[in-house]
Amino acid sequence: MTDAQVDAVEDLIIAASGGGPARLSYLELLAGGFAEELGADLSSHLRAEVAAEPGGIDYRPGAELHGELSGTVVRLTAELPPWPGKIILAFERRVMLAMVNAFLGLNAPPAENDERAFTRLEARLVRQIAETVLKRFAAHLGALRTLSVRSVEIEELGEEAPLWAQAERCFTLKSELSLLECTGAMTLALPEDNLAEDRDLIAVVPEPDSALDGEWRSELSHLLQQADVTLTAVLAETQITLADAMGWQPGKTIALGIDTSRELEVLCEGRPAFRAVAGHRDSGAIALRLTTEVNMER
Repeated sequence: MTDAQVDAVEDLIIAASGGGPARLSYLELLAGGFAEELGADLSSHLRAEVAAEPGGIDYRPGAELHGELSGTVVRLTAELPPWPGKIILAFERRVMLAMVNAFLGLNAPPAENDERAFTRLEARLVRQIAETVLKRFAAHLGALRTLSVRSVEIEELGEEAPLWAQAERCFTLKSELSLLECTGAMTLALPEDNLAEDRDLIAVVPEPDSALDGEWRSELSHLLQQADVTLTAVLAETQITLADAMGWQPGKTIALGIDTSRELEVLCEGRPAFRAVAGHRDSGAIALRLTTEVNMER
């Protein structure tokens, strides 16, 4: 993407963050790329390949958090001093068992109905896995504040139990973990009351002339490269009467009058990006050949 295109998409993201419930824009930015790096951390810790995919960021009351996970949940609570209060980390039980198995060298997924209690050794491994996740999260927030991890406690919850009994809103960071043919969700929830001291800092992305400009723009550009965008190529537009459209039946052929030598407009997220000509690949699939780049205006 050109600098103008990146700037335009950045403007859209920043503008969108202003609508709806108050968002913690800078905290969201710092948390970007968390899942990708977490996968590498867990793979190194467990000596097994762990894939971690981002599941999105949300803001939910604590009592509603369990709806993100299915079945029995392994909940861990910890502290991230100097922030006060607790942070909640929850895993679907089967994916946690898979990680324990991987660490122990048992290269097989856990049984579907394995509901036994963790042994003392397994509980220790669960705490180590949670600390690995929380240390990665703390590292992503390093530009804001230096955080440490302590007091990790384990509890298993049934399907109906809330992850957090308090009604306060939580910043939630969701990921999907996969290993040993087992896939399961993980949710990290940070009650917003813990963030009161830093709220003014994490609610607004720094201005471009701030000392953090280079860092946050670099991180934002990295996130943009991973974002899904909609690409639209307008092949043809024509007008017909409503009576004609109502008379259509399956099997009718509609002539669009497409001239394959005519340049088409290619839109990225609704904004003009390129001119192109239409053609066919050897497989017969329709394809576009880009001819001219269109500067996206801010």
